[in-house]
Amino acid sequence: MLFSCLESMHEEMRSNAGRRWSLTVTFSADAENLLATRVRQRYPHAAIVETQLPSNPSGSHRSVLRQSEARYVWLIDEAIILLPGAVGRVLGFMERKENSRVAMVGPRLLNPGGLLTRSGYAFPSMRGTLVEHSGLSRALKGLMPDRFRRVRASGSAASARPRSTPRTREVDALPCACIVVKSTAVKQAGVMLDVSSKRGAEAEWHRRFQQNGWKLMALADATVMDYGGQSLQSDIHAQSPERLEAALYFFRTGHPAAHFRLFCASLLGVVGAKATFGWLLRDKATVSAARIHAGIAWRELTSA
Repeated sequence: MLFSCLESMHEEMRSNAGRRWSLTVTFSADAENLLATRVRQRYPHAAIVETQLPSNPSGSHRSVLRQSEARYVWLIDEAIILLPGAVGRVLGFMERKENSRVAMVGPRLLNPGGLLTRSGYAFPSMRGTLVEHSGLSRALKGLMPDRFRRVRASGSAASARPRSTPRTREVDALPCACIVVKSTAVKQAGVMLDVSSKRGAEAEWHRRFQQNGWKLMALADATVMDYGGQSLQSDIHAQSPERLEAALYFFRTGHPAAHFRLFCASLLGVVGAKATFGWLLRDKATVSAARIHAGIAWRELTSA
């Protein structure tokens, strides 16, 4: 996928011949040198950067953003293919006078089946996290009349399809598979922190842009293909431990310590009650998931 990604980038830049650009490819420290050698042979103008965190993009992003002197920096995963016109449309949008306070733009992401994946997110909330892990939303859905549930289900299916008229909009956070960042904004907000929680680091970074008066935009006019989008999309809706860890990291870095400890204690009570009900109903999957989530909440509570 890496060479397909690089070739799509070169095709796009050939159609934007009036712009100066440079290419930096990052590899993890434990990657085979053979791949880096192939990149050097095929793209001798590319800069090669070795990072220490193979499973986290923050190390790659930090290295590129600190070294780059470009006005705009594209941060692209190797699973991304730039579709024709994406570069020109994104940069044209960012260069408009009315968009002078836009720090980051994300194009539309299509999965390999040609369907839109989520192009923007709201920040996690403490209330929403408690409701999600209490099981209340699922229980309330089960109490809906069958007719109303069918209507809601059909509406959800319709909303999952690509819109005929997609809308450019401001969002809290963007998926970091393909984003374009304005360097002047990075100088104010800083780079992504070097932490183990990938999604938590992304959300915390995006929050810093907003705190400094910058906007993040999901752009409907530019499209890229994300061959990693299927796994990302399925993980978004799962109550995964990684997702909870990311939310707790986001809360811990944005709230007073006492407030965060109170939230963790509340979360422990919620998942404890959920585990009890699961045990009464002999639902082993619910009990197992609740125990994992309780362990995460307890670890955060005792270390806060």
